[in-house]
Amino acid sequence: MNPDTRQHLRANVLMLIAAMIWGSAFVAQRLSLDTIGPFLFTGLRFLLGALVVLTMIVRAARRSPS
Repeated sequence: MNPDTRQHLRANVLMLIAAMIWGSAFVAQRLSLDTIGPFLFTGLRFLLGALVVLTMIVRAARRSPS
């Protein structure tokens, strides 16, 4: 598989994963708001997002030679 095809495949898979997460978020919100409050739910969403972004920053910092 040449690099262009591999890059397109990776981009398509990442977009599919993002769409699946986006689509399932509404179901998760509906189900979780029955058991926890909206402020705790929002806080957990921000915490999860921050962990994902932090992971991406650390990976990018390790890749780039400085």
